[in-house]
Amino acid sequence: MTPTPPPGAATLVRAQRLALVRVGLVLSVALLAAGIAGLGYLVSFEAISSFVVRIGAFPENLRWCGPLLVDTFITLATLFLVWLALSGERLSRCWDAYYAWALIAVATIASAYLNAAHVQPSQAGSVRWDARITAGAVPFAVLASVHLLVLLLLRLLAWTPTQDTAVSTPVPDELTPADLRPAAVLTQADHHPAVAPMQDTESGQDAQQARRVWVRALLASETQDKPVSWQDVQAATGLSRSRSYALLRQERETLAGTNGQREM
Repeated sequence: MTPTPPPGAATLVRAQRLALVRVGLVLSVALLAAGIAGLGYLVSFEAISSFVVRIGAFPENLRWCGPLLVDTFITLATLFLVWLALSGERLSRCWDAYYAWALIAVATIASAYLNAAHVQPSQAGSVRWDARITAGAVPFAVLASVHLLVLLLLRLLAWTPTQDTAVSTPVPDELTPADLRPAAVLTQADHHPAVAPMQDTESGQDAQQARRVWVRALLASETQDKPVSWQDVQAATGLSRSRSYALLRQERETLAGTNGQREM
C-alpha cells in the first residue's frame, strides 16, 4: 500500500515554499535598494566634492569632507528614527523624531542644491535647467532607497509567522487529557488565561490570545508620562525583542482602529 502522508503535510510544504519566495523577494528588494543608495551616494559624493573645491570652500586634500558633512545626515537621522520606532515610542508624540525629520529635510535640500550647482555650462555657454533638475534629484533617490530599506526592516521585525501556529496544531492523536475535559468542567482560569503572566504550559492559539490580552491590559494602564514599550511586553510575555515589538505595534493599531475602545 502507498503510505498516506500525515495530516497537514501539504500545508507544511506550501508554507515552506512561501517562505522561500518571501526570502527571495526580501533579498531582491534589499539588494536593489542598497544598490540604488550606493550609486546615489557615489554620484553625490563626486559632485559635491568637486563643487566645494571649485568654489574654494575646501582644499583639494579635504574634498571628501563636503559630501560626508551633508549626505551622511540623511542616513544618520533615518537610523535614529528606526531606533525610536523599535523602542516603542510614538513618533508623532516624540520631539526627537521631529528633530530627525527636520535634519533629513535640511540635509536632502542642501545636497540637492549642491548637486544642481555642480552642473557645468554647456558648449553654448548656458546651463540647462533639465541638467540641474536631474543632478538635484540624486539625493532624493538616496533618501527614497534608504527609507525603503528602513521600511523593509520594520516590516521584517513586525512580521509574525501566523502560519506556523496553524501548521503546528496538534492532530487528534496528540490530544492531552486536558483537551478531553467537557466544557462544563472548565475552570474560570481556562476562560481567562491572560490575567496572570504567561506560563510555559500554554501553547498554540491559547498562548497567542493570552499574550494579546495581556498586552491590552498593559495598554489599558498606559499614561502619556509612562507609555508602554516593547521591554514591558517582553517582560510580561517572555517573547523575543522583535516579536514583542511586533505584538505591541499590532495591538496599538487594533486599538486605534476601534477608536480607543478596549475589546472585552
